[in-house]
Amino acid sequence: SGSTDNLADAYDSDTDTGFNTIDDADDNWLGLVGDTADHDVMAIVAARTATNSALTTVTGGGAYVSQTGATTLAVYIGGIAYDTANVVAECEAGSLGGTAATATVSGASGGTPNCVTLPANGDAVTTLNAGTMPARDWRSTRPEAKGLAWKPEVRGSVHSLWYEQSFELPAAWRSHRVMADFRRIEGDAVVFLNGQRAAELLRPGGEVELSAQVITGTNLLRVFLTRDYTGISRGFEQDPLRHATRHDKFPIDRWPFGITAPVTIATRPRPAAITDVFVAPSWRRRELAVEVEIEADQPLADLQLAGRVKDAEGGVALELPPRAVEVAGGRSIHRLVAPWAAPRLWELEAPYLYTAELELRRGAEPVDLAPPQRFGFREVWTEGRQLLLNGHPMRWRLTWANSGLTPVSLSFYRLLGFNVFQFQPNPTAWWSVWSETPIYDEATLTALDEAGCGATLPVPGISNLKPGILTDARMQAAYEREMRLHIRRYRHHPSILAYAVGMNSYCPQFNIHAQGMGRRPAEDRNGNALAIEYGCRVARANDPTRLAFSHADGSTGDLSTSNSYLNFAPLQEREEWPMLWAESGNMPYSAVEFGEPYTANFWKGKQFLLTEYLAIYFGEQAYAWESEAGQRRIVEYGLANSTGHGAFSKVDLADWPGYWEFQRRFVRATDRAWRTWGVNGGWQYWNFALGYGDPPGYQGNVFSRYSVLREPVASRPAWANPNFEIYRENNQPLLAWLAGAPRFTDKTHAYYSGEAIRKQVALVWDGPGARELTARWWLFGGEETLGQGEVKVELGAGDIRLLPIGLTAPRVAESRRARLELAVLEQGEVVARDRFELEVHPRLPTSRARATLALWDPAGRSGWLRDLGSVLRDWQPGDSLAGVDLLVVGREALEPGVPLPWDTAYLAAGGRVLVLEQQPQIWEGLGFRNVDTAPRQVFAASGSGLADELSPESLRYWRGTPDLLPEGRAARDSEVQHAPKWTNSHAVASTVMEIPHVVGLAPLLACEFDLAYSPLLVWRHGQGQVVFSSLDLSGRVGSDPDATRLAANLLAECLKPAAPRQGVRYLGGPRGRALVERLGVALNDRTAQLLVVGEEAHPVPAAIAEA
Repeated sequence: SGSTDNLADAYDSDTDTGFNTIDDADDNWLGLVGDTADHDVMAIVAARTATNSALTTVTGGGAYVSQTGATTLAVYIGGIAYDTANVVAECEAGSLGGTAATATVSGASGGTPNCVTLPANGDAVTTLNAGTMPARDWRSTRPEAKGLAWKPEVRGSVHSLWYEQSFELPAAWRSHRVMADFRRIEGDAVVFLNGQRAAELLRPGGEVELSAQVITGTNLLRVFLTRDYTGISRGFEQDPLRHATRHDKFPIDRWPFGITAPVTIATRPRPAAITDVFVAPSWRRRELAVEVEIEADQPLADLQLAGRVKDAEGGVALELPPRAVEVAGGRSIHRLVAPWAAPRLWELEAPYLYTAELELRRGAEPVDLAPPQRFGFREVWTEGRQLLLNGHPMRWRLTWANSGLTPVSLSFYRLLGFNVFQFQPNPTAWWSVWSETPIYDEATLTALDEAGCGATLPVPGISNLKPGILTDARMQAAYEREMRLHIRRYRHHPSILAYAVGMNSYCPQFNIHAQGMGRRPAEDRNGNALAIEYGCRVARANDPTRLAFSHADGSTGDLSTSNSYLNFAPLQEREEWPMLWAESGNMPYSAVEFGEPYTANFWKGKQFLLTEYLAIYFGEQAYAWESEAGQRRIVEYGLANSTGHGAFSKVDLADWPGYWEFQRRFVRATDRAWRTWGVNGGWQYWNFALGYGDPPGYQGNVFSRYSVLREPVASRPAWANPNFEIYRENNQPLLAWLAGAPRFTDKTHAYYSGEAIRKQVALVWDGPGARELTARWWLFGGEETLGQGEVKVELGAGDIRLLPIGLTAPRVAESRRARLELAVLEQGEVVARDRFELEVHPRLPTSRARATLALWDPAGRSGWLRDLGSVLRDWQPGDSLAGVDLLVVGREALEPGVPLPWDTAYLAAGGRVLVLEQQPQIWEGLGFRNVDTAPRQVFAASGSGLADELSPESLRYWRGTPDLLPEGRAARDSEVQHAPKWTNSHAVASTVMEIPHVVGLAPLLACEFDLAYSPLLVWRHGQGQVVFSSLDLSGRVGSDPDATRLAANLLAECLKPAAPRQGVRYLGGPRGRALVERLGVALNDRTAQLLVVGEEAHPVPAAIAEA
């Protein structure tokens, strides 16, 4: 997961997810292998412990096997001989190349390569009736037969194994070279054929030549496999990749072990053969290049290489001109290049696949014909912050492959709108304890090719090696060998757009900040960054047709990436996070992990605080959503957070409907804004806990949830949860919505009568080709049409367009609601709709108030009071307050160490004070803890008349950007970590005060977490009061109707006659009385309307008791 080594402890080996699992204590993920249960190709025939020294004969050329008959095999475990009838195991049925008892041959005659995937049916193996033993990782394999003498052996003490399998070689193949391709071995091996040593094969596998040992007819292949380097030409210290990864970290019993992927026997013609074909199209050069690897027994000067490209219908689309080839002995690379002016392109969501056929001839005779190679003509590259495909901008709607991506479940993800999948490059998959190296399912990659979906694929990771590789030539050589082996397995898939060389090995915080995303520094000498750049260079050297990057490792490689868990950063700031990148970023950007927020953040320790967080955006409605059933289980839900990652899988969200409303608001706003900014590498929500619903057959493993699908999904399934609609809504190739102006994230919604309304139609087209659209909009007041318009637009692939809307608000005598509606049409059919709610208000009258206001405004920032018709008297500390109805302390008038312009005597006598916006440290000095979260919505406190004549919408998203606090940086140091500060757009208050729980102070407005903060507090003392206001009214009054109305109401509230104070009577002992008085309660028996009964209370008088 990037945060723990064993998050994938629930991978299910019994499904078609491509995940293997082991049974050790940590249950770590082993690797991606398609349909592993059907791919066993060799039988484990023996096991031995590291204590058996007699195996040294392996390197001397003889197998440590005593074969006395067709059914007898001597095997030693811990130095004790056992009856082999109970030791040998048959292979399971099923293999990649064929499931028949005899070997299958692929390819035609006439010099074409012949291929056999070792049969896994027991009939093809010498009869060894001892039951089955799957050829998988030794740590999880369990023998099925009873009575096996070594079955009780402690798995962790066994570090070497023997495997056996037989195959038939047709006589026609005998003149060819014979190769065994081991797709993956987890352990080093010595390979024997027919009792003769063929070769040593080091991890992670590869080819072994068997030509010298093979015979016509039945051949017996035996493999000695060891994970502790017994009998191998190198030791642990000479295996630099594994030593760097495992040394002092993982004991040997945790290392993966076994032949865990198919073994294929293939023949190659003599004297030369084609061993690899790599097709490298170039859109920019309008040409097709094909790299052909040829292996020759001897130097040859009379070869000719030719080829052709066939289209999907089988017709010849391009002829590759023949080329004379001169080869030395061994392997060499040769290129065929042909211009191609107008190929049919492979595009995201519009795939097209060609097939390349390559032939090697010697004179008129064919020497070899390569297997047909499918490919897509496409080119990927970057220019500055642009991510380009075939010359146009490309944008990834990114999601995880490791939530159950299969050829079947792909249909479900496509319904949701995703077009690119990340196979997580977790470092634990490389030379660690999950697997030696991961294997990716060819069927799934082929399905992506055919669907026009992209993928980012892990390659040998740098994360476990880090800067050490920069100075270790031996480690570099090993790394480059494994990179070469890995990439040539997959580089023919056009769906693979980029290689990931690491994960979470650098993670610079700067790349999470809005100022750092997608911005390559002039120089980065960090050792981890340099190691990542090295890994990217090695990947590109093996395949220059793809990008290379590292997951969450900053602006390295070709993509700038970060784990951006913005979580509860204000939604408006989240929407504007990519703004600077869109203006001046110099790299494509991808938020490879993204919190919407991350579900774990609704817990703090063992407290489940869903409602308290929802209150930030929904106010009292968040509490109304709570059901009684949900509240009864709230402690249970809190205690369920045993890992720190939350426990939503145990929460019945039917009792918490507000959660889905929160998701809808956050995902909709984020997706619309980030797509319109043009963020091209995608943002990958970490939403495994709930996903998009649980399909039938789901067993609780979130990392393979959709692998259980057995039929393609064509429409919303009944089992989908609300996330299906929430994520699907704004995740389709065409996005159309009503945006603000001049910046599209503007949310101005309140207008004056007759004022100009400026909005935009935002159109984002991620799909292929061009679209001709018509955008129509209407302004409605109820059922009355108040204005309308339309515009026609043509979108090309990758276009983002903002179309201005100009309207005039209707003339109104009283406030009125209105709505702006959008319909986007293509060939007369509506393809998208949206709406935006707004309000139209009359201007307030500017009649002069009779009250006299004294204004202390040394900064000159509170003159808006005059705009409301107030009679103002300029005032300075020391001036008389006689005849003043209200003292107004202007914005930023207070300074540290300066005496306050009021005292308690002034207040007790009826004095009234209004304190406007101050810097956060001033509020702290006044005793108010406060936070600079800049809430964009606040809520009227219960019992307050302040919001009379105002709707809830009037207390959110005020027009403009306040400037009390800076943008792009925190105004002060914080004692706790929090999201970086970005914009102030639409803030109602730059800083808000925690509501003190003391007598005499009351909130008029409430906001933020648990509604525990306020931008407007009143302190009543005697006959007077002080109102503390952190509302950002400067620059708002007069321009924003809602802020103007609230300011007028605020002045009226401050000038209201003081309500008579109700008396309190205390009945009880002296200790209780002292407590009440310490709370600030004035006791008055004569006017008491409230009786407080404390300890040691005398009997309550009958009159009081009756009352």
